[in-house]
Amino acid sequence: MMEKTFQKNYMTNLVLLSKRQVAFSFIVMLLIAATISTPVVAQPKVIDKVVAVVGDVAISSRELAMTVARVRENLSRQEQQIPPPDVLVANVLEQLIVVKLQLQEAKRLGIAVDEVALDSMLVRIAENNGQTLAEMKAQIEQQQGSYSEMRESVRQELIISQLRQQVVDGIQVSDAEIETSLRELNAKTLFRFSYLSAELPEIETEREKLRLWFQQLRKKMLYENDFSKLAKAASKNASVSYKKSEPRRLKQLPELLQAKVLNMNIGDVTQIIKTADRIYLFSLDDKQAEQQPRMVEQQYHIRHILLRTDAMNSDSYIRKKLLAIKKRIENGESFELLAKRYSQDPGSGFKGGDLGWLPTQGLAKEFAQQVEQATHGQVIGPFATEFGQHLLEVLGERKQDISGDIQRQNIIAQLRREKSAEAINEWLLRLRESQHIDIRL
Repeated sequence: MMEKTFQKNYMTNLVLLSKRQVAFSFIVMLLIAATISTPVVAQPKVIDKVVAVVGDVAISSRELAMTVARVRENLSRQEQQIPPPDVLVANVLEQLIVVKLQLQEAKRLGIAVDEVALDSMLVRIAENNGQTLAEMKAQIEQQQGSYSEMRESVRQELIISQLRQQVVDGIQVSDAEIETSLRELNAKTLFRFSYLSAELPEIETEREKLRLWFQQLRKKMLYENDFSKLAKAASKNASVSYKKSEPRRLKQLPELLQAKVLNMNIGDVTQIIKTADRIYLFSLDDKQAEQQPRMVEQQYHIRHILLRTDAMNSDSYIRKKLLAIKKRIENGESFELLAKRYSQDPGSGFKGGDLGWLPTQGLAKEFAQQVEQATHGQVIGPFATEFGQHLLEVLGERKQDISGDIQRQNIIAQLRREKSAEAINEWLLRLRESQHIDIRL
């Protein structure tokens, strides 16, 4: 049982440890796993001869026989069906040819893995299996395996991973491809939304005035995270209408809304939408998707003022300056205006320090702790993170549906995987055509 777990964890982690790695073929993964968990088995007695030549590298009958035996052993351990002998041998030989081709190409391009990088990967593999490197090595040797062979297998996989990454670098997924996949996935989903609308005046200046009013209203809706409350208040104006829809499928939605709703989470508000005679704001109230679990994230509406220590400004000076700014806020001055004037955060300073709605995951540890402990509306700090010293204010918190974001990310990842697999297959074909391959089996 331990051997199966070790083998499974090793193969999984080797691929997942780096987001930039591309998955290898099933047979190649088995070769590496076999080196770790399969004891040396008695090999058939064969006259060692060349069974294939790949460029300037030969594959011997002994190497092929050993690999076939190990693959067969692994398939048996995993209780998987073992192909007929001729099929198994042909498949293993093909994979050995592919590996040799890639390693030769990597050598031609100067791709290598140094000892430090290799040791680091081996340590991470061991840690992900709950072991030290020494313990993993001892386990392999105890099972009569070869640690040096396992080490070389990992080196080769890392080299091939780097090589393949060069092939897939630059692969892009277009918005049109994403939208097509989203439409297919959401064909049976039921959407329910609310909307605010008004008839556009005939006079252009009045139209622009109404547009600016809707724009300011949308900004307030996003800031306060309450479309319904503000839309109801706005609808007291006789010229403005607020309505809620019944659940509808994607094809039943207004055409102007179909593309937008695919990229929305529950609670999101659209940009202003204009038709020939009306202006709209839509909010997605609910999304009932088949076999798609709801993903909810705790988010906080945060703003801050950041000052950095440098050669001219010590930590104590920065702290005193922030305490002075904090005192001014407590005495009634605008946090927003003071952030615009003093904050050194290039991403939020010009927006009055507003970071928007964020989860604490991914924030600096010290910053996240302050956010989670803060009383809403109270200025916290100064406190330090790796980025500098901060004043912080939490304006609100919410549980936000992020199912749409996750769905979109999954689709992009799937499309990239499919394009990468296609690109690698085409590249391997070209690589085969460029090399002399002589199969003598």
